[in-house]
Amino acid sequence: MKIKKTMISWMDRVILDCKQTTFYTVKEIDHGKIPWLKKLKYKTHLSYCSHCKKFYKQTKKIDAVLKITPEELEKNNRYQLKLNTKTKENIVKQIKKNQNYYNL
Repeated sequence: MKIKKTMISWMDRVILDCKQTTFYTVKEIDHGKIPWLKKLKYKTHLSYCSHCKKFYKQTKKIDAVLKITPEELEKNNRYQLKLNTKTKENIVKQIKKNQNYYNL
């Protein structure tokens, strides 16, 4: 029993759980900096946890889409939306409104 507790204690210090890993995923994507020891634990967790790896990939995609400006949407056919014109205009208007609100 003591060995089991020791192993669990050791694992807690060496390995991040999924909740901590999602926190560091967002922190890495938003700020890009994680302390080196935490980053090692984070990358280790991502190497074996398919759920956190999927969360990481989805979060990166969402972040990339959110960084697209309305002007890029209008110019670049790669981002062409299959929506009617009125809906597109409303989306662009909301994005511009939010950019002004958050001073982006």
